[in-house]
This record gives sequence, structure tokens and C-alpha cells, in this order.
Amino acid sequence: MIDANRNRTTKRVVMLSYPRSGSGLMFNILSDIIDEKFTVKRIGCVSYSPACNTVPCSCDPPAFLTKNHDFDNTVEIKADINYIVIIRKDKIANIEAYCRFKKLLQTENMTATRNIDLNVVDIDEAFIKKQDEYWQRFYNKWVTTKYKNVWVVYTEDIISAPATIIDKLYELLEMDKNNKSEYEKYLDKLISRSKFKEDKKEQIYYTIKGLTDSL
Repeated sequence: MIDANRNRTTKRVVMLSYPRSGSGLMFNILSDIIDEKFTVKRIGCVSYSPACNTVPCSCDPPAFLTKNHDFDNTVEIKADINYIVIIRKDKIANIEAYCRFKKLLQTENMTATRNIDLNVVDIDEAFIKKQDEYWQRFYNKWVTTKYKNVWVVYTEDIISAPATIIDKLYELLEMDKNNKSEYEKYLDKLISRSKFKEDKKEQIYYTIKGLTDSL
């Protein structure tokens, strides 16, 4: 998949996340690096078709980088794949962000702000229960794993420690950090694109927490 005259890497990358954790941002940054530094037939796949639920992606041609949420708990852990797992440290904040996105999907204006207001009346108890179970299953499978090829990225660290994130991406892709200007370019991209909504503990947060605590 990768031209011998450019950078080489031995493993494809699968990016897994609980929705609304920053996987889109990480996917775009990693795609930029791959596009500029590597020669591949297909950089990344953001589709959620059945073909993209395989590891690695079985599209034609197969993508080097695949994004997946492992909704149905079927993504396997394979030794010849590098996994990047993205999740928020705060489960309730993660579920709340997903609830906001779910409401946004129901609006006619998809260009509306993603910080859309969320009220108690918007909370679907069945949805919260399902997300609580999914988040915990995802966490147990991917975050507590001890596999060396599974790297966990917390959303909060993308903001607080962006250099650490770029360092790890360089390591995963077996790239040389000696080109300082290039390294700083990718770091600046990550910082400039990291515009997450601040997780304020508002009433809606405690409403969701109360529901998950009662499950």
C-alpha cells in the first residue's frame, strides 16, 4: 500500500471512538499526515457501511485509516493493526455531547451550531440507558485493554496536551521528528482545530447522571 520511496509503515490504523469524542478531528489530522508523507491508494474511510466494519477495511481499494464506533461490539483486536481509541474521561459529558448531536440530527438545519441547547424534555430515558451500556462496554473493551497496539486518547488531553498527541502519531506512523517545522505545522493544526465545547456541569448534566445512577 505504501510506496517504498516514501515513508513506510507496517500497520494500518483503525480509529475507534465513542461518538462526539473528537475522532473527526483526529481523523482529519492523521489523514493530512498520511496524505503528505505517504503514498497510499486510499487514505481513509469514514463510511459506516458493512465493508468498513471489518478490520482492516474491506473496501476496494482498502483504506489505510478506518474510523469506526464499534456500535455492535464486533471489531476485533488484531496484532497487525494499530488502534487509536478516543473517549472522554467523563462518561456523563460524553453521553451529553452525543445527546446534543442526536438532537441536531433531528433539526432541519444541519449547519446549526453543535452546541445546540439541550433541555430535560429532550432526554430519552431509553436512549440514555442504551448509551450508558454502550459507553461502559466500549470502555471495558478498549480503554482497559493491555494490548500494546491499542493507544487510548482522552478528549481532554487533545486540548491540554496536544504535543503528546502529535508525538504518539509520529510514533505510530514510524516517522522522524527531526523536521521541526513540519512537526510544528501538524501541532498547530491540532491546536487550531481543537474547539470543543467546555463541559459545564449544568442541570442537564445532572439529569443524565441521575438516570445513569439509577440504572
